[in-house]
Parts: sequence; structure tokens; C-alpha cells
Amino acid sequence: KRQASDILDNGATGTDTLATISITGASGTGTLASEALTTLNLTNIAAGGGMTNTGAAGTRALTVNVAGHTAGADVTDATVTTATYNTSGATQSIGVTAHAAATTLNINASGTVTFENVATIAALSTVNVTGAGAVTITDALDTDTIVFNGGTSTGNITLIASSLVTATTTLGAGADNYTTGGVLTTGSVSYTHLTLPTIY
Repeated sequence: KRQASDILDNGATGTDTLATISITGASGTGTLASEALTTLNLTNIAAGGGMTNTGAAGTRALTVNVAGHTAGADVTDATVTTATYNTSGATQSIGVTAHAAATTLNINASGTVTFENVATIAALSTVNVTGAGAVTITDALDTDTIVFNGGTSTGNITLIASSLVTATTTLGAGADNYTTGGVLTTGSVSYTHLTLPTIY
């Protein structure tokens, strides 16, 4: 494994063209700079190998394809408005997902994946989880999240969502584990599994 390098698209604001970046086997932090970035491929990134992209504010969707990610490897892009994570591989963990402007987070898991911290997505209103992989979100979601949709997921969802007392939460067909951390006020929890999920 090797230290990550900086990848910079140094065009004037509004002129960047670098849309896809692929990084394999990095063990250190890397700085990316492209306001045109829409696809980030991360393979076998070691702990501490976080990637940060900087770009001008605006409406932009970012797809992050992750395989072999290690705990503590963060992904930061503060100006994307929609973030989609496609995860593959047996077991992996993603550190801080820092997308401060994102209102939607999509997670499509084909293997077991842990998201260590999504609370840094302050504007997040909707989380969608799909796929057959087991998804664990270990940090409580922000109070701005009003929809958690895992209804089409067939993998196990483990969600610690102490702030979602007003959210509409739909769990999937797996053996899900949902912790509210508080009394539901106007929020609701529904599920598609044949047996009742574990709800605390």
C-alpha cells in the first residue's frame, strides 16, 4: 500500500472536467479537487486513507463505488447534494461520510458494510438503503432526517437512530435491528419482514 497523492483539476471555477477518479491501495489521506467529480472508485483503501474532494457549491451528485474499505477511511465532499455508495466485497467499514450539503444518501450494499459516522451530513433529509448486503449505521442520524427507506433491502439493517423520533422509517426484508433512543413523537416505523424486527 502507498500514500495517496493529490489529484487536482486546476481549471477556473466552472471549467473543471475531471468526472471520474479511481484510487486503489492507498494508505494515506488524499486531496482531490474537481467540481465536476461524479464518480469516485475506492478499492482496498486502508485505515487512515481518507479522500477529500473540494469543489464549488452547486447541484451535483456523487457516486462512490467502494470495495475493500477499512475502518477509519473517511470520504469527504462537502458540496455534493446527493451521495450514493455502492459497496461490494465480503466485509468493509467506511469512516466519516462528510457531505455537508447532501440532502439524500443512497446506500446499495452487496456485502456487509458498516458506516461509522453519517451524522456529519447536517442537511440530510432522506436515506435510502437497497441491496442484499447487511448495512450497519453505528452513529445516530441527524434530526433533519425525515425519511429512512430500507423497504427494498433484503439484507440485515442495523440502525442506531436516536434522533429519528419524527421520521418515517421503513425497514426491509432482513432481520433488522432498529434503536430509536427515544419515544417516537410524530415518527413511525414499518417493516416488510415476515417477523417483527428488533426495535428498541
